Amino acid sequence: MSFRRQLFLSLAVLVLVPAVIASLAVNRVVRANENAKTDAQLDSAARVGKVLVEQITRRAERRAADLEKDAKFRDALATGRPSVIAAVLPDALHRHLFAGAVIQLPGGQTISAGAIDTVGVARAVVKVHGTDTANLALGFSAVPTFMDEIETTTGVPAALLTGKAGDVRFKTSKFPNASAIDLSGSQIVAHERWRTRRLTIPSTGASQYAAIFALNPKTNGSSLATRLVLAVLLAFILVGVSIGLLLQRGLRGRIQDFLDAATRLGSGDFTAAAAIPVKGKGEFATLGRAFVGMARDLENRVDLLEKERARVQKSLVRLGKAFAANLDRDTLVDLVVESAVDGLTADSGRALMPTGRDGSSETRGSSGAVLEAWDALGEVERRALATGTSAQLTLGGLHAIAEPMQIERGDGPLGVISVARSRPFDDDERDLLKYLTEQAAVSLRNVGRHEDVARESITDELTGLFNRRRFDDVLSHAAARANETDPIALVMLDLDRFKVINDTHGHPFGDTVLKAVAKVVRETARERDLPARYGGEELAVVLATGDTEAARHFAERLREGIEALELGDERTGRVPVTASLGVASLPADGDDVGDLVRAADEALYRAKRGGRNRVETPTPAKGPEGEVR
Repeated sequence: MSFRRQLFLSLAVLVLVPAVIASLAVNRVVRANENAKTDAQLDSAARVGKVLVEQITRRAERRAADLEKDAKFRDALATGRPSVIAAVLPDALHRHLFAGAVIQLPGGQTISAGAIDTVGVARAVVKVHGTDTANLALGFSAVPTFMDEIETTTGVPAALLTGKAGDVRFKTSKFPNASAIDLSGSQIVAHERWRTRRLTIPSTGASQYAAIFALNPKTNGSSLATRLVLAVLLAFILVGVSIGLLLQRGLRGRIQDFLDAATRLGSGDFTAAAAIPVKGKGEFATLGRAFVGMARDLENRVDLLEKERARVQKSLVRLGKAFAANLDRDTLVDLVVESAVDGLTADSGRALMPTGRDGSSETRGSSGAVLEAWDALGEVERRALATGTSAQLTLGGLHAIAEPMQIERGDGPLGVISVARSRPFDDDERDLLKYLTEQAAVSLRNVGRHEDVARESITDELTGLFNRRRFDDVLSHAAARANETDPIALVMLDLDRFKVINDTHGHPFGDTVLKAVAKVVRETARERDLPARYGGEELAVVLATGDTEAARHFAERLREGIEALELGDERTGRVPVTASLGVASLPADGDDVGDLVRAADEALYRAKRGGRNRVETPTPAKGPEGEVR
């Protein structure tokens, strides 16, 4: 083998192989974390979609109960005539805010109205002519509306399929085309790097729907680690070519020593450079010194590259968990600041976040020597928030940069992230900080959306009070700890002649009355109490502390506040609103939750029978010997 070939082979072993292996390893880590982040986003989107389906299904069930009480609709069903039912059905759906419905009559005939493809399904069995019954399937939301809401809420493109063949009913605007995802068969086929999740959704039709979420991880070709690997690889190639040319001109007799040393160096033995002669002023001595220097430099660079690869892998894993998982705000901010300080090799860093009170902000997620850089960080944060753009400065021998967290142009800043160190930051490092803050802002917005969905799941949509499910949970926990020295109380409230108000002035005015009464209940209750909508026009308040007498005084204030409401307009005139209330407490009025609710409910109906607009307490029960229990 010629000397030239030996030279280039040695350079390839010494330089190219370690550099390529390092670059492939970094690329694999980046790709794995992108896939993990994408899978977490898809799982999160599926969970959010499931919550949305459950919400609209509960709304559909509540409104289905109202539809069954609709006089016009009941009269039409009582005739048993398909033409009469078909004529009344559209108006009934419109009054109760349904998007569509399908009715299966006893004779097998099907009547439909509105959108057939709907989500949020409530099913009911109702009586028709004689003793016959009909099956109702009521859809709350049309498929396009629901799919757009899913994409808006989750930020993930989705498509809706139906039937075993997977017929496409609807695709959101950002859902990939057929070349990326094949939806035509019974199995979903994703090409290239596309990843999918499936969510089964009930429908008014005979077959189930399936929502398909799809995302494609983007390769981070411009990441700091990738650019560093390419730069080191290019530098090694240039150094290798230069040394090769020098060796071709000067090496003659002692080439074998260099080849042996190069072979050992290529295998990772960096001590081989000690065997190369470096003394003197001749060509071999000069070449020996250059070879020894290159070996030492290569050892240092490989060591630095290994450390950089481990640091980047750690940062990417941390970022993947932070931005894709469903974290709380404080944990997310801490992870972002740690990643910024680590990724930019800064000495210190922190986040300045708004508190929501009087426009003030507070420091969060501090990392490193923040006290030593306090002035520099504070000034660069002030500049970034004042301009809404990136800021940098040098103060007291420290270089600091800051980036406001924004999602889209025109949005108010969610906060600012700043870092500082003793040497300047370059453009790539400033771009990296900007990328981190953009991802953090998106994640914080998603955390807020998840919090909104969680809050809506325990809140009544019309009154803003807690819903029945939340009421039952809180009452059960409170009752479990109630005792003679620390009793709890329950106030049950029912609006007087509410049906007359609805029939006289219409359901929209009735909703206005419920909202006004709910506001009085909310303002009268203490912060530790739980006001809830028990059902229909019946409300309830769980008093965290207090006996029956305390509950009676509270209920009296509540009754007076409702009676003082000024409701009505030019069309209705002043409409008086009153309520009857019943109160009870544990353990005075029972042994468990069931006893407490029954006692308060009986007191409520005694208030109704006693003339309404009054407060009643339970009648004391007597034991076997006639004593009051």
